[in-house]
Amino acid sequence: MVKLKKYLEPSYILTRVTNILPLNLSRQNILHYFALILTLLIALVVRMVSFRWGVYLSEFDPYWHYRCAEYIANNGLFAFFNWHDTMSWYPYGRDAAASSPPGLPLTAAVIYQLLNIIGVKTSLLDVTIHFPPVAGMITVLSVYLITAFLSFWP
Repeated sequence: MVKLKKYLEPSYILTRVTNILPLNLSRQNILHYFALILTLLIALVVRMVSFRWGVYLSEFDPYWHYRCAEYIANNGLFAFFNWHDTMSWYPYGRDAAASSPPGLPLTAAVIYQLLNIIGVKTSLLDVTIHFPPVAGMITVLSVYLITAFLSFWP
């Protein structure tokens, strides 16, 4: 029993982990990376809270971005810049490229196409529903990397 107790001590586990991994895993670095991973998980979970009540698009803007992504996926990016949508802003319609930025729908359409190319069969609706939580997590990571780069600037 004494041998098992030795192996469960935090100092023993920490020295074993630091010897296995080639990283510099001091207590400060472990705490740092733990805080980063926790922040990334919080960013993901906060955006996924609404999934408890069903996975669907809510509000008007996500539907519009979904329609734009669908149009880009079916007709191409250049067709989007000439698209006059008659289903919006009745009776005159809406110039899609002039009234909305193509960044979010284009990103969703590209991710959808890439997933289908690598063999992950999914719908564009699923991509547009699950894209915001992942994008939020990537945004937090980007801000962390920019801050880390600027804080260690000589």
